[in-house]
Amino acid sequence: MRAYEMLYIVRPDLTIEDMEDVARRLAEVVLLHGGNVHSLEPWGRRRLAYEIEGYREGLYFLMVFEGTPDLPAELRRIMSITDKVLRGLVVRLERGIPAKEEASPQATAGEGQETADSAVTTETEEPVSPA
Repeated sequence: MRAYEMLYIVRPDLTIEDMEDVARRLAEVVLLHGGNVHSLEPWGRRRLAYEIEGYREGLYFLMVFEGTPDLPAELRRIMSITDKVLRGLVVRLERGIPAKEEASPQATAGEGQETADSAVTTETEEPVSPA
C-alpha cells in the first residue's frame, strides 16, 4: 500500500455534524478500498487566497492514510461531487507515513535545531527559500 496525504477545505458555514459527516464519508471511502486512515487533523478556519463559490474563508482538514493506487482518483471524484467540499488535494508521500510529531503543524519542539537526519537530503529535494 502507498502512503497519501489529503488536504481538503469545507464550507465555513457547516455545522459540526456536517463537518463530521464529510470526514466520516471520506474515511469510509478509504476503508472500503482496503486502506487505513492514520490521522485526521482539523486545521481550523483560514482565509482563502481567492473567493471560491462565494466564500472567503474555509475550514481546513488534513488526512494521512494508506491505500491502493486507485484510491486517490476515487477520493477526488467524491470530493468533486460533494457540495460541502470547496477544494481538495491528494498527494502521495514518497517517504511513507510521517511520525506523529512531524505530521502536526503545531509541533514546535526543537524548531531551529538541525539533527543529523534533517541535514541529509536526497537528489530530488530542493531547498525552499523563504518568500
